[in-house]
Amino acid sequence: MRKKIFIFSSSRAEFYLLRELFFKINKTKNLSAKFILTGTHTNQNYGLSKSEIKKSIKKKYSFLKIPQNSKDELSILKCVGESTKKFGKFLKKYNPDGVILLGDRYEILSAGIASLFLKIPIIHLHGGEVTTGAIDENIRHAISKFSTYHFVSNEKYKKRITQLGEIPKNIFCVGSIGVENALKSKLISKKKLEEELNFKFKKNNFLITFHAETYKKDLGIGYFRNLLSVLSEYKNTNFIFTRPNADLGSKKIFDLIKRFIKKNKNSKLVLNLGQEKYFSILKHFDGVIGNSSSGIIEAPSLNCVTLNIGKRQNGRLMSKSVITCYSSNKKELRKKFNYIKEKNYPNNSYFFRNPYFKPNTSSRIVSFLKKVDLKKVEIKSFFDIKF
Repeated sequence: MRKKIFIFSSSRAEFYLLRELFFKINKTKNLSAKFILTGTHTNQNYGLSKSEIKKSIKKKYSFLKIPQNSKDELSILKCVGESTKKFGKFLKKYNPDGVILLGDRYEILSAGIASLFLKIPIIHLHGGEVTTGAIDENIRHAISKFSTYHFVSNEKYKKRITQLGEIPKNIFCVGSIGVENALKSKLISKKKLEEELNFKFKKNNFLITFHAETYKKDLGIGYFRNLLSVLSEYKNTNFIFTRPNADLGSKKIFDLIKRFIKKNKNSKLVLNLGQEKYFSILKHFDGVIGNSSSGIIEAPSLNCVTLNIGKRQNGRLMSKSVITCYSSNKKELRKKFNYIKEKNYPNNSYFFRNPYFKPNTSSRIVSFLKKVDLKKVEIKSFFDIKF
């Protein structure tokens, strides 16, 4: 009988990261995977991805619409509660052998709580990482404690999960599936990119992807406002923006983006890039600017330099190609931007060396799932470290 694995995804970014793993699981004897798609997948404001997903994975998915309101903390808390209830009913009805959860979104927290109470083993990817500028930090560690098996992206993160009391033999350092996807993705040419995005390359072209710092009082809006002020000085440079995550503060950031685009004809907003176009942009553009994890994790493997703004990603391991600006001072932002724009950095393999790379990431996860008996998962004990 095939082991039934449910893979939860609450955003396009997660879906594209997990898609190849999904395909490999379904190609493996005695394994079956199904996507459970929720969050912004069902929200038209975020570039509705339903039609694209249906083409991509045919019938092995279920859409679960949940309330989404990032107006304030209580609104998000309400979403977490209602999502947990809905996921619980769904999981109770279909009773998978295990669930795969990636990362740290609050929607994924709800899936984790529901799975925990229903005694469904959780396989967690990208645990042990630190991002002190976002509430995702706490959610990520909470999901690690709910989980039975852990697939981490670096040995440092394996040690950190052990510090949480997780059993070392259940923690596997396999690298990042995002990096594997970036290296294996079929990239499109500059010309094709121009056609699909309806824009013309200039001498310099940058991707801007910025999200709220959910632990900061002003949610990082000050950083972003000053960044836009600096970027408005560069009329002969292209700027392509992605929409911010559905977090507290996302509406303010999105409003600033729309205002900037209205005033600056050398800028463009793309709601749904998809993995192929996204990685092609990282490969062909002069850099990515903002505070997204993709600039930290995947960009170095495509020789793409990152200007990391603020403290949202503070604590993550970073390649030397990630240039961080902790200051919201315009002079400092301008200085760091000019550094990457003028390519004043060393263009060599050491500079772009990626701490998240390990070969055969998804194959190693599938190999484990094939061997493990998820029906015989024991009650977890707490692993004590001897000091």
